[in-house]
Amino acid sequence: MPRIFYLASDLGPTGPAKLVSLLAPALPRDRYECAVGAVKGAGESFAEGLRKADIRVDTFPLRHPADWNGLRTLRTAVAAFRPDVIHALGPVATLLARWLLLPWRGAGAGAKLVVSAVDRSPGGCSGWLTSHAARAADRIVAASVTEAARYAGFGIDPVRVVLIPPAVATPYETDGAAFRRSLDIPPDGRLILAAGRFDAAAGLKTAVWAFDVVKYAAPNLYLVLVGDGPERERLTRFGKALGFDDYRVRFAGTRPDVPALLTQAEIVWVTHTHGGTNVALEAMAAGKPVLAVRTPDLAEVVEDGVTGKLVAATDRVQLAAFTNEWLEHPEAARAFGAAGRARVADRFSVGTLAARHAALYDGVLAT
Repeated sequence: MPRIFYLASDLGPTGPAKLVSLLAPALPRDRYECAVGAVKGAGESFAEGLRKADIRVDTFPLRHPADWNGLRTLRTAVAAFRPDVIHALGPVATLLARWLLLPWRGAGAGAKLVVSAVDRSPGGCSGWLTSHAARAADRIVAASVTEAARYAGFGIDPVRVVLIPPAVATPYETDGAAFRRSLDIPPDGRLILAAGRFDAAAGLKTAVWAFDVVKYAAPNLYLVLVGDGPERERLTRFGKALGFDDYRVRFAGTRPDVPALLTQAEIVWVTHTHGGTNVALEAMAAGKPVLAVRTPDLAEVVEDGVTGKLVAATDRVQLAAFTNEWLEHPEAARAFGAAGRARVADRFSVGTLAARHAALYDGVLAT
């Protein structure tokens, strides 16, 4: 039975961590044995779910790149598992996986290397090393045509790039009343929700700006931002300056239950100039209409005019206008949400994700 070892930077609320949390439990247990390693601590978001699914989860908290004790622990654990495939998710994991497979390390002797989510590697020496490690992989998984094109820019042979669209799980309901109370929102509060890491790429300043226009459409309308990051303090100051005596922006912090929170929204904004596909898919799976920035990645997920609408980056006027239209015509918004849910079920299911990865592992092991 082939052994698959998933190596992720962490198991917190990140795209690679979500991928492994869906994929590892969905692979057929009678065909594969799986284990998961996290190199920055397991976090609380997905480790528990993996363990409940009887997936072995180990953590290898490396204090710095030259933490030889941590690296030795990682190498020993991988050697003991004897993987047939090491699937690295993210730049840090890809570098470590390549190190493990060096001939004199012996930790993954004979194992095949599959990598995912390395298209946005950091710049400088670290980025060069990551690109070099990715070029040495047996297969690279691209979640979109756009991502596959970025790998071509790395000089990676297109034959080794496999296109496997992402997936999201069916969302579950959460206690909407308790969630609103925790954010000082009245029980009848109507929510627009945006989620992601609070950095420049998330475009959340545009969201706060657009909401300052939209909020006048309804006195019980609130913008809820889920996540955290370096821009949080600046966003808070900006929102309060705009809102003045009618401040209705709420910060929910980092949450492991984002898909459940999305079920409480009337509309979901995805203002990311890079990434954002997971949030868009989770909103669609929850049957929510999506307003997203027109980027190559998001355009492959959100079908403009069918499952949602796409706007130009930083165009807060258009974002506000489409939002007002849906607030005034909720039946139209619900139709977009229903179309999005159907699209996710048809193209982005966990079953499809697992089947395509199983075919990938079988194929690479046969070479």
